[in-house]
Amino acid sequence: MKEEEFNIENEGQEIVGILHRAKENNDKLVILVHGFTGDIDGPAGFWEPMAEKLCDNGFDVYRFNFRFTTKDWSLFRNMTITGEVSDLKKIISVMSKKYKIIGLIGSSLGGTISVLSYNDKVDAMVLWYPGIFLAESMRERFLTKQKLKELERKGYLLHKKYSCDVKVGRNFIYEMKDLDLIPFLKNIKCPTMLIHGDKDSRVPVEQSKRTVRFLNGPKKLEIIKGANHAWRDINYKLPVPEFQKKVMSLTVEWFKRWLK
Repeated sequence: MKEEEFNIENEGQEIVGILHRAKENNDKLVILVHGFTGDIDGPAGFWEPMAEKLCDNGFDVYRFNFRFTTKDWSLFRNMTITGEVSDLKKIISVMSKKYKIIGLIGSSLGGTISVLSYNDKVDAMVLWYPGIFLAESMRERFLTKQKLKELERKGYLLHKKYSCDVKVGRNFIYEMKDLDLIPFLKNIKCPTMLIHGDKDSRVPVEQSKRTVRFLNGPKKLEIIKGANHAWRDINYKLPVPEFQKKVMSLTVEWFKRWLK
């Protein structure tokens, strides 16, 4: 697997990305779309081994940071759903000039962004524990009366990451509060697989059970028994290699079946 820096400009700013190339030249690309407060490395650093596995199976892979995802998180307050959709649509547009066949893997909020960005240039998708009913998933973190009062007073809310607190801006929170993805789900015609852990404490698996009913193309829901969000253990502490291996296999087989 070869890799190279491949950045894309959008709205006067740079989307920082890495393009992984399979050994043989091909016309198939899978784009890895990270989740809320995630980054170019993916959930628990899983994007690089995922990219390697896909490259071994004949796909090129692109992973990236959305524009306001930086190492020091100083710009994250500017992050919005609209902005991330704009970024992914720009990536799809640029890459569709280089590749005939495109797949998406959307992780958590990245699943939301993938659904909102879908168009006829996307040939297949795999959504990992996607945040489709977003306000339900994030109500306790951002949408209680107390939190909304704090938001009005400060213009942002703090969200705890492992290494630091990040500021989450008003625009994102109000977009999330009013978001309805069902009309977008109904427009998806490409083959779409949802993979979800049955012990997910961030986005309950029931959301994917509801989601799959609205999709109009070939579809499948795979439930990973015992898995929490980001393929972690039940206490949401450590990633579990057994879960990661299973998800990697399901994802690759889906793309091998549909990206031809």
